[in-house]
Amino acid sequence: DYWSYRLANRTATGTAAAAEFFFCTEFTNKGLNETEYVTRLYRTLMGREPDAGGLNYWVGRLRNGTSRRVAFDSFAASDEFGRICSDYGIVR
Repeated sequence: DYWSYRLANRTATGTAAAAEFFFCTEFTNKGLNETEYVTRLYRTLMGREPDAGGLNYWVGRLRNGTSRRVAFDSFAASDEFGRICSDYGIVR
């Protein structure tokens, strides 16, 4: 209810709400590997399963030192996430 209210009243953005979940202790303590993490990004921020090329690209980037925050920010800045936010009437 808290996040629904904040998103509906535009006191939080879709990106901020998603970041609160992705970077909270409960989520980070899950110990997801790179593939699991990227899959969650696709499911949450793009509303779909990852395509093989995109999954391999992002897993490779994470394994080569890109931070999870940078990956999250890239997904949040995508046109796909922007359309989802627009469809729900929330600010990206």
